Amino acid sequence: MAIYNAFADRVRWLVIGGSRSARSAERRWIDWLHCANPQSDIVKSYVKWSDDPVTGQSTLDALARGAKLAMTPPAGPVYVTADCAVQEQKIVSPIHMPDPRLWQVAAPAAANPDTLTRAGELLLNAKLPLVVGGRLGIDPASTAVLVDLVELTGAAYQDDLAMVAFPTNHPQNLSGDARW
Repeated sequence: MAIYNAFADRVRWLVIGGSRSARSAERRWIDWLHCANPQSDIVKSYVKWSDDPVTGQSTLDALARGAKLAMTPPAGPVYVTADCAVQEQKIVSPIHMPDPRLWQVAAPAAANPDTLTRAGELLLNAKLPLVVGGRLGIDPASTAVLVDLVELTGAAYQDDLAMVAFPTNHPQNLSGDARW
């Protein structure tokens, strides 16, 4: 549930789970009874990305890529399995740290300026404009921007019922209980 809740709340989280050997010849009998194969299958439905690397180098590469993907908007958890055989084996060939330039978070995507202009025109010319705030409440800085938008356009406002992103006692808020 913690990973699912992190996914729902778009939390930047690199989850590293220890696992039995991915190589069947190296598995003990207890591993066959108690380990998922592959382990990441348990959480694949609600992580941004998962990997089950089987070498030291591929583990480093997966951790670097996982960190990038977890932090890239929209943020969310990623899952990397740390194979016990990889952890226990002697390093016999050189491994290298991934190039930091390849796993730095990219600049956030920006909306098309023409589309933003058209959306603004539609909002300003609407007879009964309504702004619905989705998961914006995750970022507290969004509240001031939403208030400005609603006040400038004369629109009504409603939260999406999953996240509060607007002052409940604001006169243009249709979703909140003014007593709170």
